[in-house]
Amino acid sequence: MHATDHFLHMHTYPPIPAKAHFQGVIKMETQQQNTAATVPSDEAKLTRTQAIAQMIWVDLGQTNNIQTHALKFYESVSCMESKTGEMRYGTVWRYAGEKIWRVETLDGVSLRCEGLASAKVSALDLAIARLERDGYVQCIPDEAEKVDEGEVIRCFVRVIGEATDPDDVGIEGIYLVEVHTTRHLDLELVTELEREEIANAVLNEFHERQGIEVLDDFNISVHLSDGSAIENDRDEVDRQLVRKADYCGMISESESPVLMRFRCPNCGETSPHEDDACILNAFIGLLRDRGIHKEHQLEKLHAYCDVSRLWDTLNGVLDDLGNGHYMDRQVVEDSSSSGD
Repeated sequence: MHATDHFLHMHTYPPIPAKAHFQGVIKMETQQQNTAATVPSDEAKLTRTQAIAQMIWVDLGQTNNIQTHALKFYESVSCMESKTGEMRYGTVWRYAGEKIWRVETLDGVSLRCEGLASAKVSALDLAIARLERDGYVQCIPDEAEKVDEGEVIRCFVRVIGEATDPDDVGIEGIYLVEVHTTRHLDLELVTELEREEIANAVLNEFHERQGIEVLDDFNISVHLSDGSAIENDRDEVDRQLVRKADYCGMISESESPVLMRFRCPNCGETSPHEDDACILNAFIGLLRDRGIHKEHQLEKLHAYCDVSRLWDTLNGVLDDLGNGHYMDRQVVEDSSSSGD
């Protein structure tokens, strides 16, 4: 197939309910295309890892009540850096408010997936298979991929705040970032240094793909796949655990770990909350001020607190307080002697 025919064929999509919407996007991309696609020789074909490294997800936003993400493939690293020679190899979309995402491929495959992350994984696998058939990717993985014992960890970035810049409106939410590690990882045994390394990689990838005009308007936190928070107190960390991080875009709250959206067992507010009237939240704040516990430890202490036991203990303290057990006797005597 000629390169130009191949490019045009890649932009032909099967009929879907949002056909007009996607045709408009495809037409715009075709007009912006500056170079014709050329199928590489066998010696120049990419491995699966190399091909994935030359693919990015682009959040196309919402049009006509349809949210869309496009999977773009670049012919080379230099094309990726210059943003030229891009080709769309997959699309995931949903009607705003729905949980089901649709995956549309160049081969006319149409899948339904629950959750954006699941839809992107399916779209990526189908895109790699198509790239193999199109001659861009070699079917047999290279040696580096054969001995790879790493894994992919789902991490989450939570953005909370109130935008003062118009360009930041709608930035609040939860974002998925997939972290590729150099070895298998047991989350229960992750060291503080490894947590910092993961957080550093996630934040760097997030800020590279998601611009924020006024950072001071927002509180940005990073969470592991179990929902526990991880912190990064250093600008630079040694990369030993993390191979790379991939930004996957915003997800719905229902797709995030339960720990990230727990309700305070005392007052019922959704985490995080700023209610000073909640005594449990106030106690967690006091523990935070002590500086002994890490943030992910405080989250678990808050989320899994047995408030019945807490109040059983506090009721005794309140009884003692009401009976004057905590009064400063010297102050009372001085006050009595002075006639106050």
